[in-house]
Amino acid sequence: HISSDKDPVNMLQNNSTRTYNYDEPIADLNKAVRLYPEFAYTYYNRAILQSLSGRLTEAYDDYSKAIELNPDFPEAYFNRGLVQVYLEDTRKGYMDISKAGELGLTEAYTILRQYSYEE
Repeated sequence: HISSDKDPVNMLQNNSTRTYNYDEPIADLNKAVRLYPEFAYTYYNRAILQSLSGRLTEAYDDYSKAIELNPDFPEAYFNRGLVQVYLEDTRKGYMDISKAGELGLTEAYTILRQYSYEE
């Protein structure tokens, strides 16, 4: 039975029940970063795996690098915002999620509305 939680921060918080080990694919992405240091998607993909592994500081850094390389990368802003919300820097997190919406990721506004009602 597979279920999906529509709340992305809740999904991030509940990842501790997973037993996946992402060290090997992260190592592969480390090699890719060395080979192609200007490719934003490598940092973005590594950030996703870092998040799933509970390495949120590293994930934040990789999302930030992806944004530095591609300032019009809505998914990177969205995910970095979620990491910041989880790390309790909600103001900056909401700003990143809002930026994702401005860049065309309309689902970001749904998340912002959801959290504004909860607080």
